[in-house]
Amino acid sequence: MHISVVIPVYNGAAFIQRCLDSVFAQAFPAEEVIVVDDGSTDDTPNILDRNKTRIRAIRQANSGRSTARNAGLRAARGDYVAFLDADDQFWPDHLKQLAGAAESSGTEIVYDVIGPPFYLPGERLPRQPYAGRSDKHLACCRIWTVNAMVRRNWVIQNDIQFDPELAVAEDAAFFWKMIIGGARIGYIRRIGTTIGIHEANTTSDSIKTTRAALAAYDALEKFVRDRGLPLAPRLRRQIELGRRHKHVMSQLLTLHAANAADVRQHIRPLMAMLLAATPTRPIERCRCLLALCGIGLPCLMRSHRFERLVFGFSVSRSRPVEAVCEAKP
Repeated sequence: MHISVVIPVYNGAAFIQRCLDSVFAQAFPAEEVIVVDDGSTDDTPNILDRNKTRIRAIRQANSGRSTARNAGLRAARGDYVAFLDADDQFWPDHLKQLAGAAESSGTEIVYDVIGPPFYLPGERLPRQPYAGRSDKHLACCRIWTVNAMVRRNWVIQNDIQFDPELAVAEDAAFFWKMIIGGARIGYIRRIGTTIGIHEANTTSDSIKTTRAALAAYDALEKFVRDRGLPLAPRLRRQIELGRRHKHVMSQLLTLHAANAADVRQHIRPLMAMLLAATPTRPIERCRCLLALCGIGLPCLMRSHRFERLVFGFSVSRSRPVEAVCEAKP
Protein backbone atom coordinates (compact mmCIF):
# COMPACT_ATOMS: atom_id res chain seq x y z
CA MET A 1 0.00 0.00 0.00
CA HIS A 2 1.22 3.48 -0.88
CA ILE A 3 0.10 6.43 1.26
CA SER A 4 0.26 10.12 0.34
CA VAL A 5 0.12 12.71 3.13
CA VAL A 6 -1.43 16.07 2.24
CA ILE A 7 -0.64 19.09 4.42
CA PRO A 8 -2.13 22.53 3.74
CA VAL A 9 -0.23 25.41 5.33
CA TYR A 10 -0.69 29.15 5.55
CA ASN A 11 1.83 31.20 7.56
CA GLY A 12 2.72 28.12 9.59
CA ALA A 13 6.39 28.82 10.17
CA ALA A 14 5.97 28.30 13.91
CA PHE A 15 4.58 24.78 13.45
CA ILE A 16 5.37 23.27 10.07
CA GLN A 17 8.79 21.74 10.81
CA ARG A 18 7.49 19.89 13.85
CA CYS A 19 4.53 18.73 11.77
CA LEU A 20 6.83 17.44 9.01
CA ASP A 21 9.14 15.73 11.49
CA SER A 22 6.18 13.75 12.83
CA VAL A 23 5.47 12.50 9.29
CA PHE A 24 9.12 11.65 8.61
CA ALA A 25 9.21 9.60 11.86
CA GLN A 26 6.37 7.25 10.85
CA ALA A 27 6.88 3.51 11.43
CA PHE A 28 5.05 3.01 8.12
CA PRO A 29 6.63 5.67 5.88
CA ALA A 30 4.46 7.67 3.51
CA GLU A 31 5.15 7.22 -0.19
CA GLU A 32 5.01 11.00 -0.61
CA VAL A 33 4.43 14.09 1.50
CA ILE A 34 2.63 16.88 -0.35
CA VAL A 35 2.65 20.31 1.29
CA VAL A 36 0.40 22.92 -0.29
CA ASP A 37 1.55 26.41 0.65
CA ASP A 38 -1.57 28.57 0.53
CA GLY A 39 0.20 31.85 -0.21
CA SER A 40 2.22 32.14 3.01
CA THR A 41 3.93 35.48 3.65
CA ASP A 42 6.10 34.36 6.61
CA ASP A 43 9.12 32.04 6.64
CA THR A 44 7.08 28.98 5.60
CA PRO A 45 8.45 28.85 2.00
CA ASN A 46 12.03 28.83 3.29
CA ILE A 47 11.27 26.00 5.70
CA LEU A 48 9.66 23.99 2.92
CA ASP A 49 12.67 24.62 0.72
CA ARG A 50 14.96 23.18 3.42
CA ASN A 51 12.86 20.01 3.30
CA LYS A 52 12.58 19.85 -0.49
CA THR A 53 14.33 16.49 -0.79
CA ARG A 54 11.63 14.85 1.35
CA ILE A 55 8.45 16.62 0.27
CA ARG A 56 6.57 17.81 -2.80
CA ALA A 57 5.76 21.48 -2.32
CA ILE A 58 2.91 23.14 -4.21
CA ARG A 59 2.45 26.89 -3.95
CA GLN A 60 -0.82 28.64 -4.70
CA ALA A 61 -2.35 32.07 -4.15
CA ASN A 62 -4.16 32.28 -0.81
CA SER A 63 -7.46 30.49 -1.39
CA GLY A 64 -8.17 28.68 1.88
CA ARG A 65 -7.33 25.27 3.26
CA SER A 66 -10.15 23.50 1.41
CA THR A 67 -8.76 24.59 -1.94
CA ALA A 68 -5.28 23.61 -0.74
CA ARG A 69 -6.44 20.12 0.27
CA ASN A 70 -8.21 19.69 -3.06
CA ALA A 71 -4.98 20.59 -4.87
CA GLY A 72 -3.12 18.06 -2.75
CA LEU A 73 -5.67 15.37 -3.50
CA ARG A 74 -5.37 15.96 -7.24
CA ALA A 75 -1.58 15.79 -7.08
CA ALA A 76 -1.43 12.67 -4.87
CA ARG A 77 -0.40 9.32 -6.31
CA GLY A 78 -0.92 7.04 -3.31
CA ASP A 79 -3.59 4.38 -2.88
CA TYR A 80 -4.77 6.25 0.21
CA VAL A 81 -4.44 9.88 1.24
CA ALA A 82 -3.93 10.88 4.87
CA PHE A 83 -4.41 14.47 5.96
CA LEU A 84 -2.55 16.59 8.47
CA ASP A 85 -2.76 20.27 9.34
CA ALA A 86 0.43 22.26 9.77
CA ASP A 87 -0.07 22.82 13.50
CA ASP A 88 -0.86 19.15 14.30
CA GLN A 89 1.30 16.05 14.59
CA PHE A 90 1.14 12.34 13.83
CA TRP A 91 2.15 9.81 16.45
CA PRO A 92 4.78 7.33 15.19
CA ASP A 93 2.33 4.46 14.57
CA HIS A 94 -0.48 6.53 13.04
CA LEU A 95 -0.01 5.55 9.39
CA LYS A 96 0.93 1.98 10.34
CA GLN A 97 -2.34 1.38 12.18
CA LEU A 98 -4.42 3.10 9.50
CA ALA A 99 -2.71 1.06 6.78
CA GLY A 100 -3.34 -2.16 8.69
CA ALA A 101 -7.03 -1.38 9.06
CA ALA A 102 -7.35 -0.37 5.41
CA GLU A 103 -5.68 -3.56 4.18
CA SER A 104 -7.83 -5.81 6.34
CA SER A 105 -11.17 -4.10 5.71
CA GLY A 106 -10.82 -2.44 2.30
CA THR A 107 -12.91 0.49 3.53
CA GLU A 108 -12.88 3.91 1.88
CA ILE A 109 -12.37 5.79 5.17
CA VAL A 110 -10.22 4.67 8.11
CA TYR A 111 -9.55 6.72 11.22
CA ASP A 112 -8.16 6.47 14.74
CA VAL A 113 -8.35 8.53 17.95
CA ILE A 114 -7.18 12.11 18.43
CA GLY A 115 -4.96 12.21 21.47
CA PRO A 116 -3.86 15.28 23.44
CA PRO A 117 -5.57 17.45 24.36
CA PHE A 118 -8.78 15.41 23.92
CA TYR A 119 -7.60 11.98 25.07
CA LEU A 120 -4.45 11.35 27.09
CA PRO A 121 -2.40 8.14 27.14
CA GLY A 122 -3.92 5.67 29.62
CA GLU A 123 -7.41 7.12 29.41
CA ARG A 124 -10.33 5.03 28.21
CA LEU A 125 -10.77 5.55 24.49
CA PRO A 126 -14.14 5.48 22.70
CA ARG A 127 -15.32 2.15 21.37
CA GLN A 128 -16.10 1.85 17.69
CA PRO A 129 -18.67 4.59 17.09
CA TYR A 130 -21.83 3.45 15.32
CA ALA A 131 -20.46 0.03 14.32
CA GLY A 132 -22.13 -1.01 11.09
CA ARG A 133 -24.10 2.25 10.86
CA SER A 134 -21.90 4.74 9.04
CA ASP A 135 -24.96 6.94 8.41
CA LYS A 136 -24.95 7.88 12.10
CA HIS A 137 -21.79 9.89 11.47
CA LEU A 138 -24.10 12.38 9.73
CA ALA A 139 -25.51 13.31 13.14
CA CYS A 140 -22.28 13.39 15.11
CA CYS A 141 -19.12 13.13 13.03
CA ARG A 142 -16.16 11.67 14.90
CA ILE A 143 -13.92 11.80 11.85
CA TRP A 144 -11.56 14.73 11.35
CA THR A 145 -9.04 15.22 8.57
CA VAL A 146 -6.15 14.95 11.03
CA ASN A 147 -7.05 11.41 12.14
CA ALA A 148 -8.39 10.00 8.87
CA MET A 149 -7.21 8.41 5.65
CA VAL A 150 -9.30 7.98 2.47
CA ARG A 151 -9.06 5.80 -0.63
CA ARG A 152 -7.86 8.20 -3.30
CA ASN A 153 -9.35 6.53 -6.40
CA TRP A 154 -12.79 6.33 -4.80
CA VAL A 155 -12.72 10.04 -3.90
CA ILE A 156 -11.59 11.06 -7.41
CA GLN A 157 -14.08 8.81 -9.20
CA ASN A 158 -16.96 10.17 -7.11
CA ASP A 159 -15.72 13.77 -7.44
CA ILE A 160 -15.77 14.44 -3.70
CA GLN A 161 -14.05 17.69 -2.74
CA PHE A 162 -13.59 19.95 0.25
CA ASP A 163 -15.97 22.91 0.08
CA PRO A 164 -14.05 26.23 -0.27
CA GLU A 165 -17.12 28.11 0.98
CA LEU A 166 -16.86 26.55 4.44
CA ALA A 167 -14.44 28.08 6.93
CA VAL A 168 -15.37 25.56 9.65
CA ALA A 169 -16.43 21.88 9.50
CA GLU A 170 -15.33 21.54 5.88
CA ASP A 171 -13.77 18.23 6.92
CA ALA A 172 -17.05 16.93 8.35
CA ALA A 173 -18.89 17.93 5.17
CA PHE A 174 -16.26 16.11 3.09
CA PHE A 175 -16.74 12.85 4.99
CA TRP A 176 -20.54 13.26 4.99
CA LYS A 177 -20.45 13.46 1.20
CA MET A 178 -18.43 10.25 1.12
CA ILE A 179 -20.88 8.51 3.46
CA ILE A 180 -23.89 9.56 1.37
CA GLY A 181 -22.01 8.21 -1.65
CA GLY A 182 -21.69 4.81 0.04
CA ALA A 183 -18.23 4.97 1.58
CA ARG A 184 -17.49 2.35 4.22
CA ILE A 185 -15.72 3.24 7.47
CA GLY A 186 -13.02 1.51 9.51
CA TYR A 187 -11.99 2.55 13.02
CA ILE A 188 -8.88 1.87 15.09
CA ARG A 189 -9.23 2.28 18.84
CA ARG A 190 -5.79 3.76 19.33
CA ILE A 191 -4.43 7.28 19.63
CA GLY A 192 -2.79 8.41 16.42
CA THR A 193 -2.53 12.20 16.41
CA THR A 194 -2.02 15.29 18.53
CA ILE A 195 -3.96 18.50 17.93
CA GLY A 196 -2.31 21.89 18.26
CA ILE A 197 -4.43 24.28 20.35
CA HIS A 198 -3.53 27.96 20.11
CA GLU A 199 -5.16 31.34 19.57
CA ALA A 200 -4.68 31.31 15.80
CA ASN A 201 -6.45 27.97 15.48
CA THR A 202 -9.70 28.30 13.51
CA THR A 203 -11.47 26.07 16.03
CA SER A 204 -10.06 27.70 19.17
CA ASP A 205 -13.48 29.15 20.02
CA SER A 206 -15.60 26.03 20.59
CA ILE A 207 -18.90 27.94 20.81
CA LYS A 208 -18.33 29.85 17.57
CA THR A 209 -17.09 26.67 15.89
CA THR A 210 -20.18 24.69 16.88
CA ARG A 211 -22.54 27.36 15.58
CA ALA A 212 -20.60 27.80 12.35
CA ALA A 213 -20.68 24.04 11.76
CA LEU A 214 -24.41 24.31 11.03
CA ALA A 215 -23.44 25.76 7.64
CA ALA A 216 -21.88 22.40 6.79
CA TYR A 217 -25.34 20.83 6.87
CA ASP A 218 -26.59 23.47 4.43
CA ALA A 219 -23.63 22.65 2.16
CA LEU A 220 -24.41 18.94 2.41
CA GLU A 221 -28.04 19.45 1.39
CA LYS A 222 -26.90 21.62 -1.52
CA PHE A 223 -24.54 18.82 -2.58
CA VAL A 224 -27.45 16.35 -2.56
CA ARG A 225 -29.70 18.71 -4.55
CA ASP A 226 -27.06 19.64 -7.11
CA ARG A 227 -26.30 16.00 -7.87
CA GLY A 228 -29.90 14.86 -7.75
CA LEU A 229 -29.04 12.16 -5.25
CA PRO A 230 -31.81 10.13 -3.62
CA LEU A 231 -31.71 10.66 0.14
CA ALA A 232 -33.07 7.72 2.11
CA PRO A 233 -35.31 8.59 5.10
CA ARG A 234 -32.71 7.24 7.54
CA LEU A 235 -30.10 9.62 6.06
CA ARG A 236 -32.49 12.55 6.18
CA ARG A 237 -33.24 11.80 9.83
CA GLN A 238 -29.54 11.66 10.71
CA ILE A 239 -29.02 15.08 9.11
CA GLU A 240 -31.92 16.49 11.13
CA LEU A 241 -30.46 14.94 14.29
CA GLY A 242 -27.11 16.49 13.38
CA ARG A 243 -28.57 19.96 13.22
CA ARG A 244 -30.19 19.39 16.58
CA HIS A 245 -26.92 18.10 17.98
CA LYS A 246 -25.15 21.32 17.04
CA HIS A 247 -27.86 23.46 18.64
CA VAL A 248 -27.69 21.44 21.87
CA MET A 249 -23.88 21.49 22.00
CA SER A 250 -23.83 25.23 21.37
CA GLN A 251 -26.12 25.76 24.36
CA LEU A 252 -24.05 23.44 26.56
CA LEU A 253 -20.76 25.09 25.61
CA THR A 254 -22.25 28.53 26.26
CA LEU A 255 -23.27 27.30 29.70
CA HIS A 256 -19.77 25.96 30.35
CA ALA A 257 -18.24 29.35 29.46
CA ALA A 258 -20.72 31.35 31.58
CA ASN A 259 -19.65 32.83 34.87
CA ALA A 260 -21.26 31.66 38.12
CA ALA A 261 -23.71 34.57 38.21
CA ASP A 262 -25.18 33.73 34.80
CA VAL A 263 -25.46 29.94 34.81
CA ARG A 264 -29.03 29.85 36.08
CA GLN A 265 -30.31 31.70 33.05
CA HIS A 266 -29.50 28.54 31.07
CA ILE A 267 -31.96 26.38 33.01
CA ARG A 268 -34.96 27.27 30.86
CA PRO A 269 -33.25 26.65 27.47
CA LEU A 270 -31.84 23.34 28.71
CA MET A 271 -35.25 22.24 29.96
CA ALA A 272 -36.75 23.13 26.58
CA MET A 273 -34.12 21.05 24.78
CA LEU A 274 -34.53 18.17 27.20
CA LEU A 275 -38.27 18.00 26.63
CA ALA A 276 -38.42 19.11 22.98
CA ALA A 277 -40.46 17.01 20.55
CA THR A 278 -38.12 17.83 17.65
CA PRO A 279 -35.69 15.11 16.54
CA THR A 280 -33.24 14.72 19.41
CA ARG A 281 -31.04 11.74 20.16
CA PRO A 282 -31.34 10.20 23.64
CA ILE A 283 -27.70 11.07 24.29
CA GLU A 284 -28.46 14.78 23.75
CA ARG A 285 -31.29 14.63 26.26
CA CYS A 286 -28.97 12.94 28.75
CA ARG A 287 -26.38 15.67 28.21
CA CYS A 288 -28.96 18.35 28.93
CA LEU A 289 -30.03 16.52 32.09
CA LEU A 290 -26.44 16.18 33.27
CA ALA A 291 -25.81 19.88 32.56
CA LEU A 292 -28.81 20.76 34.71
CA CYS A 293 -27.26 18.68 37.50
CA GLY A 294 -24.05 20.62 36.94
CA ILE A 295 -25.88 23.91 37.45
CA GLY A 296 -27.07 22.62 40.82
CA LEU A 297 -23.59 21.32 41.71
CA PRO A 298 -21.10 23.75 40.08
CA CYS A 299 -18.07 21.72 41.17
CA LEU A 300 -19.15 18.97 38.78
CA MET A 301 -18.80 21.18 35.71
CA ARG A 302 -15.07 21.62 36.31
CA SER A 303 -14.40 17.90 36.56
CA HIS A 304 -12.74 16.36 33.49
CA ARG A 305 -14.75 13.18 33.96
CA PHE A 306 -18.03 15.10 34.14
CA GLU A 307 -17.05 17.19 31.09
CA ARG A 308 -16.41 13.95 29.22
CA LEU A 309 -19.93 12.76 30.07
CA VAL A 310 -21.60 16.01 29.01
CA PHE A 311 -19.53 16.92 25.93
CA GLY A 312 -17.83 13.70 24.89
CA PHE A 313 -14.39 15.24 25.52
CA SER A 314 -12.66 17.41 28.09
CA VAL A 315 -13.52 21.01 27.17
CA SER A 316 -11.00 22.50 29.59
CA ARG A 317 -8.13 20.63 27.96
CA SER A 318 -9.12 21.80 24.50
CA ARG A 319 -9.04 25.51 25.33
CA PRO A 320 -6.40 27.61 23.57
CA VAL A 321 -2.98 27.84 25.17
CA GLU A 322 -0.06 30.08 24.25
CA ALA A 323 1.79 27.30 22.43
CA VAL A 324 0.90 24.08 20.69
CA CYS A 325 0.25 21.22 23.11
CA GLU A 326 3.61 19.69 23.95
CA ALA A 327 2.29 16.29 25.05
CA LYS A 328 4.33 13.48 23.56
CA PRO A 329 3.29 9.87 22.87
